[in-house]
Amino acid sequence: MACRYGEDELDAFPLSPAQLRMWRADRLRPGNPVFNGSFRWNLVGPLDTDIFERAFNEIVNRHDTLRTKIACADGVPLQLIMDSVNLHVASTDLRAIQEAARDDEMDRICAEEARRGFNLEKGPLIRVGLLRMTDERNVVMLTVHHIVSDGWSIGIIMEELQQIYTAFASGHPSPLTKLPIQFGDYVVWQNQRIAEGGLASQLLYWKEKLADWHPLRVRGDFSRAAGYTTDSSIVSLLIEPKVTDALKLLSNELGGTMFTTTLSACMMLLHRYTNESDLSVGTTLAGRDRPEIENLVGIFINQVMLRIKISGDPEFKVFSTLVRDTVWEALANQELPFEEVVNALENGEAESAIFHSINFICQREYARAATFVFEFAGLRMSTLPSKSQGALYDLNFFLVEREAGWRLSLEYRTDLYQEALAKRLIEDFYDLLIQITYNPTRTLSEFQLKRFRL
Repeated sequence: MACRYGEDELDAFPLSPAQLRMWRADRLRPGNPVFNGSFRWNLVGPLDTDIFERAFNEIVNRHDTLRTKIACADGVPLQLIMDSVNLHVASTDLRAIQEAARDDEMDRICAEEARRGFNLEKGPLIRVGLLRMTDERNVVMLTVHHIVSDGWSIGIIMEELQQIYTAFASGHPSPLTKLPIQFGDYVVWQNQRIAEGGLASQLLYWKEKLADWHPLRVRGDFSRAAGYTTDSSIVSLLIEPKVTDALKLLSNELGGTMFTTTLSACMMLLHRYTNESDLSVGTTLAGRDRPEIENLVGIFINQVMLRIKISGDPEFKVFSTLVRDTVWEALANQELPFEEVVNALENGEAESAIFHSINFICQREYARAATFVFEFAGLRMSTLPSKSQGALYDLNFFLVEREAGWRLSLEYRTDLYQEALAKRLIEDFYDLLIQITYNPTRTLSEFQLKRFRL
């Protein structure tokens, strides 16, 4: 269907359940940056900024989602796809700043950019910037609203940037073929499948799994005020390669993965800090199980809640098997948008807390990148740590594989927790990861937490 919006001719599609939740959150707090996806890279080499901008515009005009804005028609939110977008890559020259202070200024600008909100009705919902550090070094800043993208999408954008920039630099057109479908086509299909009851069995599974659910809370330094804030900070540490190598071996022995083993350690940590036996931790799944959407920019991720009930004092190996099986069950029931699950739960706390309690992520960089350094057209591009755009969760544990190794981080709400407690949490987490590689047959209570105290 087509409609007139301003001066542009646009295609209109409905929102997916995940998009609808973000749109409602934005209506309550317009421009809320918590749904920003903010990324940055170190780019070394003779960059042609004109070609760089042309390449990004080629990507934006290739993917409908990157030309999307969200507006209401008779009270119903719709994705409105602009015919074309002229994306300007803003450049800021920092070369005049003394070298010792240059990186600090770069960090300040990147943090400010990460927290700068989007106007969903105006669009586009993507920004690209360059910070000129030296004659041969730039920092690339990419910010995209999650209502039109996910982490996998960033990998797609970076892969396409390399191919298109290389072609343009050689005087050739883009080598990429037309996409078979667009994100809007997927949303129509997804909403139709839900409406026709095609995912009823998955809804039944989640209703049973989350019956009488209550949020897991780690006692904070400050009392929980009414309402929800997003002020946040991040603490992190680099895991020694010998530890991650040992964790991979242990995961194979347990018949699991790096994700299930480290999630088990995270749940054990939360069990010790909360003294709760009913543990629930959220995580996100890629949702890219259909080949036609593998190379689409869009929001395909789905949040699931992993709930474990501990009985007695099991060995870690036994506990990890329980966690592994729970993850497999979730994967078998991952197609139903979690927003549909929440709507069906008869739990007053669910709507306000289930998306904002405790989350865990363990993944390769962007889930699809084969390397962490990209070399193309005489340029070398490598990942820099992202800046927090605001906390979506009370506590968000994440392990991400970087060029230097696996990094364990914790993003936390600063209105609930002080930095000292956040540091104790990830340091105890790290200690547990080391301990389970030495003796996974210990019971949960036998593992030592060196820094734990509440």
